[in-house]
Amino acid sequence: PPSLGGALINIYASYITLDGLRCSYSGGHGIQRMSGSELYAKQPKAVEALSNTIIKNCEVDNSYDGGIIFDGHHLKNGGSNVVVENCKVHHGHRTGWMAHEAVSIRNVDGFSVTNCEVYENGKEGIDAKYGTKNGVIARNHVYRNKSANIYVDGASLIKVFGNICHDTWESSRPGIAKAPNIALGVETTNNKRCGTRDVAIYN
Repeated sequence: PPSLGGALINIYASYITLDGLRCSYSGGHGIQRMSGSELYAKQPKAVEALSNTIIKNCEVDNSYDGGIIFDGHHLKNGGSNVVVENCKVHHGHRTGWMAHEAVSIRNVDGFSVTNCEVYENGKEGIDAKYGTKNGVIARNHVYRNKSANIYVDGASLIKVFGNICHDTWESSRPGIAKAPNIALGVETTNNKRCGTRDVAIYN
Protein backbone atom coordinates (compact mmCIF):
# COMPACT_ATOMS: atom_id res chain seq x y z
CA PRO A 1 0.00 0.00 0.00
CA PRO A 2 1.11 3.62 -0.46
CA SER A 3 2.59 5.53 2.43
CA LEU A 4 0.62 8.20 4.23
CA GLY A 5 -0.13 11.04 1.81
CA GLY A 6 0.54 8.89 -1.25
CA ALA A 7 -2.13 7.24 -3.39
CA LEU A 8 -2.99 3.97 -5.08
CA ILE A 9 -3.20 5.87 -8.38
CA ASN A 10 -1.05 8.96 -9.02
CA ILE A 11 -1.57 11.10 -12.12
CA TYR A 12 1.55 12.77 -13.52
CA ALA A 13 0.41 13.88 -17.00
CA SER A 14 -2.28 15.83 -18.86
CA TYR A 15 -5.09 14.38 -21.00
CA ILE A 16 -5.73 11.38 -18.74
CA THR A 17 -9.06 9.56 -18.39
CA LEU A 18 -9.77 6.99 -15.67
CA ASP A 19 -12.99 5.07 -16.31
CA GLY A 20 -14.55 2.27 -14.27
CA LEU A 21 -11.80 1.71 -11.69
CA ARG A 22 -12.26 0.72 -8.07
CA CYS A 23 -9.67 1.80 -5.48
CA SER A 24 -10.07 0.22 -2.05
CA TYR A 25 -8.18 0.35 1.25
CA SER A 26 -5.44 2.75 0.21
CA GLY A 27 -2.87 3.54 2.88
CA GLY A 28 -3.08 7.17 1.69
CA HIS A 29 -5.39 8.73 -0.93
CA GLY A 30 -7.33 6.72 -3.47
CA ILE A 31 -6.67 8.71 -6.68
CA GLN A 32 -4.45 11.78 -6.69
CA ARG A 33 -3.43 14.32 -9.32
CA MET A 34 -0.04 15.19 -7.94
CA SER A 35 0.67 18.42 -6.11
CA GLY A 36 3.28 20.91 -7.27
CA SER A 37 6.16 19.83 -5.06
CA GLU A 38 5.64 16.14 -5.78
CA LEU A 39 5.19 16.70 -9.50
CA TYR A 40 8.26 18.90 -9.78
CA ALA A 41 10.40 16.13 -8.34
CA LYS A 42 9.04 13.75 -11.00
CA GLN A 43 8.66 16.01 -14.04
CA PRO A 44 10.19 19.50 -13.56
CA LYS A 45 9.55 20.53 -17.18
CA ALA A 46 5.83 19.78 -16.90
CA VAL A 47 5.21 21.39 -13.53
CA GLU A 48 2.74 23.98 -14.92
CA ALA A 49 1.13 21.74 -17.53
CA LEU A 50 -1.32 19.34 -15.88
CA SER A 51 -4.78 19.71 -17.40
CA ASN A 52 -7.71 17.86 -18.93
CA THR A 53 -8.18 15.05 -16.43
CA ILE A 54 -11.39 12.99 -16.37
CA ILE A 55 -12.33 10.53 -13.63
CA LYS A 56 -15.66 8.82 -14.29
CA ASN A 57 -17.56 5.72 -13.20
CA CYS A 58 -15.00 5.02 -10.48
CA GLU A 59 -15.38 3.94 -6.85
CA VAL A 60 -12.99 4.88 -4.05
CA ASP A 61 -13.60 3.39 -0.64
CA ASN A 62 -11.95 2.90 2.74
CA SER A 63 -8.95 5.13 2.05
CA TYR A 64 -6.84 6.06 5.05
CA ASP A 65 -6.86 9.62 3.73
CA GLY A 66 -8.84 11.38 0.96
CA GLY A 67 -10.64 9.77 -1.95
CA ILE A 68 -10.20 11.71 -5.22
CA ILE A 69 -7.68 14.55 -4.92
CA PHE A 70 -6.63 17.28 -7.34
CA ASP A 71 -3.94 19.31 -5.59
CA GLY A 72 -2.37 22.26 -7.41
CA HIS A 73 -0.53 23.39 -4.29
CA HIS A 74 2.81 25.23 -4.86
CA LEU A 75 1.87 26.09 -8.45
CA LYS A 76 0.96 29.50 -9.85
CA ASN A 77 -1.21 27.61 -12.34
CA GLY A 78 -2.39 24.53 -10.47
CA GLY A 79 -4.06 22.88 -13.45
CA SER A 80 -7.30 23.16 -15.39
CA ASN A 81 -10.23 21.28 -16.87
CA VAL A 82 -10.87 18.64 -14.24
CA VAL A 83 -13.95 16.38 -14.43
CA VAL A 84 -15.21 13.98 -11.75
CA GLU A 85 -18.39 12.29 -12.96
CA ASN A 86 -20.59 9.44 -11.75
CA CYS A 87 -18.20 8.30 -9.02
CA LYS A 88 -18.75 6.84 -5.54
CA VAL A 89 -16.44 7.92 -2.72
CA HIS A 90 -17.14 6.52 0.72
CA HIS A 91 -15.77 5.43 4.09
CA GLY A 92 -12.57 7.44 3.80
CA HIS A 93 -10.62 9.14 6.62
CA ARG A 94 -11.52 6.42 9.04
CA THR A 95 -8.61 7.46 11.28
CA GLY A 96 -9.34 11.19 11.10
CA TRP A 97 -6.25 12.13 9.09
CA MET A 98 -6.43 15.82 8.14
CA ALA A 99 -4.79 16.33 4.71
CA HIS A 100 -7.68 16.33 2.22
CA GLU A 101 -11.41 15.76 1.90
CA ALA A 102 -13.31 12.92 0.18
CA VAL A 103 -13.31 14.79 -3.17
CA SER A 104 -10.86 17.68 -3.00
CA ILE A 105 -10.18 20.31 -5.68
CA ARG A 106 -7.33 22.69 -4.78
CA ASN A 107 -5.99 25.59 -6.90
CA VAL A 108 -7.62 24.40 -10.15
CA ASP A 109 -9.09 26.65 -12.85
CA GLY A 110 -12.13 24.94 -14.39
CA PHE A 111 -13.68 21.82 -12.86
CA SER A 112 -16.91 19.88 -12.46
CA VAL A 113 -18.02 17.30 -9.90
CA THR A 114 -21.34 15.87 -11.07
CA ASN A 115 -23.64 12.89 -10.51
CA CYS A 116 -21.48 11.45 -7.74
CA GLU A 117 -22.37 9.73 -4.47
CA VAL A 118 -20.13 10.80 -1.58
CA TYR A 119 -20.92 9.46 1.87
CA GLU A 120 -19.72 8.40 5.31
CA ASN A 121 -16.27 9.97 5.10
CA GLY A 122 -14.40 11.35 8.09
CA LYS A 123 -14.08 14.87 6.69
CA GLU A 124 -15.98 17.10 4.22
CA GLY A 125 -17.61 15.40 1.26
CA ILE A 126 -16.83 17.64 -1.76
CA ASP A 127 -14.46 20.58 -1.24
CA ALA A 128 -13.46 23.32 -3.71
CA LYS A 129 -10.67 25.22 -2.00
CA TYR A 130 -7.58 27.45 -1.87
CA GLY A 131 -7.61 29.32 -5.16
CA THR A 132 -9.91 27.05 -7.15
CA LYS A 133 -12.19 28.90 -9.56
CA ASN A 134 -14.68 28.44 -12.39
CA GLY A 135 -16.29 25.24 -11.16
CA VAL A 136 -19.58 23.34 -10.98
CA ILE A 137 -20.75 21.01 -8.19
CA ALA A 138 -24.05 19.60 -9.39
CA ARG A 139 -26.52 16.72 -9.09
CA ASN A 140 -24.54 14.87 -6.43
CA HIS A 141 -25.88 12.84 -3.49
CA VAL A 142 -23.71 13.78 -0.52
CA TYR A 143 -24.55 12.55 2.96
CA ARG A 144 -23.39 11.37 6.38
CA ASN A 145 -19.95 12.97 6.11
CA LYS A 146 -18.28 14.12 9.31
CA SER A 147 -18.07 17.78 8.33
CA ALA A 148 -19.96 19.80 5.70
CA ASN A 149 -21.21 17.68 2.85
CA ILE A 150 -20.22 20.38 0.33
CA TYR A 151 -17.63 23.02 1.24
CA VAL A 152 -16.44 26.04 -0.74
CA ASP A 153 -13.31 27.36 0.99
CA GLY A 154 -11.23 30.15 -0.53
CA ALA A 155 -12.67 29.49 -4.01
CA SER A 156 -14.47 31.73 -6.50
CA LEU A 157 -16.86 31.61 -9.43
CA ILE A 158 -18.44 28.36 -8.23
CA LYS A 159 -21.95 27.08 -9.03
CA VAL A 160 -23.54 24.60 -6.60
CA PHE A 161 -26.92 23.29 -7.74
CA GLY A 162 -29.19 20.27 -7.90
CA ASN A 163 -27.44 18.41 -5.07
CA ILE A 164 -29.11 16.26 -2.41
CA CYS A 165 -27.33 16.72 0.94
CA HIS A 166 -28.39 15.35 4.32
CA ASP A 167 -27.39 13.82 7.65
CA THR A 168 -23.98 15.24 8.49
CA TRP A 169 -22.35 13.76 11.57
CA GLU A 170 -22.11 15.61 14.85
CA SER A 171 -19.38 18.22 14.64
CA SER A 172 -16.17 17.90 16.64
CA ARG A 173 -15.65 21.69 16.50
CA PRO A 174 -16.35 23.80 19.62
CA GLY A 175 -19.69 25.59 19.56
CA ILE A 176 -21.03 23.71 16.53
CA ALA A 177 -23.49 20.94 17.35
CA LYS A 178 -23.74 19.60 13.83
CA ALA A 179 -21.93 20.44 10.60
CA PRO A 180 -23.97 22.20 7.88
CA ASN A 181 -24.84 20.45 4.66
CA ILE A 182 -23.37 23.23 2.50
CA ALA A 183 -20.77 25.62 3.92
CA LEU A 184 -18.76 28.61 2.73
CA GLY A 185 -15.52 29.53 4.45
CA VAL A 186 -12.10 31.07 4.26
CA GLU A 187 -9.26 29.18 5.91
CA THR A 188 -5.61 30.20 6.01
CA THR A 189 -3.04 27.89 4.46
CA ASN A 190 0.70 28.42 4.04
CA ASN A 191 0.37 32.08 5.15
CA LYS A 192 -1.85 32.90 2.17
CA ARG A 193 -5.54 33.78 2.23
CA CYS A 194 -7.80 33.19 -0.75
CA GLY A 195 -11.20 34.86 -0.83
CA THR A 196 -14.51 33.05 -1.20
CA ARG A 197 -16.62 35.02 -3.68
CA ASP A 198 -19.07 34.74 -6.56
CA VAL A 199 -20.60 31.50 -5.31
CA ALA A 200 -24.12 30.62 -6.52
CA ILE A 201 -26.12 27.98 -4.61
CA TYR A 202 -29.53 27.07 -6.00
CA ASN A 203 -32.04 24.25 -6.60
